[in-house]
Amino acid sequence: MMDLSDGLSLDLLRMCRESGTGAIVYGDRLPLFSGSRAWGCDPIELGLHGGEDYELLFAVPPRLAFSLESAYPAKYPKITRIGMLTRSLQMEWIRESNMRPRPLAPRGFDHFRS
Repeated sequence: MMDLSDGLSLDLLRMCRESGTGAIVYGDRLPLFSGSRAWGCDPIELGLHGGEDYELLFAVPPRLAFSLESAYPAKYPKITRIGMLTRSLQMEWIRESNMRPRPLAPRGFDHFRS
């Protein structure tokens, strides 16, 4: 589990590297701020690469996902299943359910980039 303050795509890369996995993210499942269109932003791009979201990214084995969601207290912020970890070492994303996966480039805020 980790926070997403640096952006989903960058923090997901960090999680994948540490766990020796890849990932697929479903763009149509991301919790988005649709009001960002008024700022001239694409809500999906902002959801993938924007930071300071104050959200947590975590993974559980697929066999435990349903029981976690069922037992999770409704008084807390909702759990959103946005994708899955894969055995492949690549990160990919699917904008809409009927589209093919595309590479997910890690972008976001990197504290060590000069």
